[in-house]
Amino acid sequence: MSRALSYAERRKLQLRDEIIEAAFDVFAERGYHDAGAATLGDYRAQSLRIATALNDIASDLRIIRILLGQITGVDREFEQKVFAMFDLAVAFEAGYLDNGLQRGYLRADIDTAATARAVVGMIFGTAILGLNPTIDADERTETSHAAVQLMFDGIAK
Repeated sequence: MSRALSYAERRKLQLRDEIIEAAFDVFAERGYHDAGAATLGDYRAQSLRIATALNDIASDLRIIRILLGQITGVDREFEQKVFAMFDLAVAFEAGYLDNGLQRGYLRADIDTAATARAVVGMIFGTAILGLNPTIDADERTETSHAAVQLMFDGIAK
């Protein structure tokens, strides 16, 4: 017998579904390659929206504990799914970076694969802050915004 989901759990699932649906709408309307940000400002705004959504999802400490604290060695299949999710996030980020290179608003010398792994690593690292009882929600938000600022100050042309 499965337990009923709390309002917060239902809202997080709904938010996730809304993000996925919005992405599908944009991809369907513009095509995958044209769905990327056209300017550095667009990309920064998009990154802040993503960081805010991820920060909201990461506010449920159970998710952080499961995904980042207990994945290795417990269940090999689950571990592989989490790593596949990380790899997918890296692939999407690399696509955004490639788009920025093609449009000319990112430095031409960046290694998009390595930079994508670093960006996703910052996102996961920020999520881990949720496990620290001395850091509150406002500090997590400030940290995720600082990560976005650091990212753009480091790769902007």
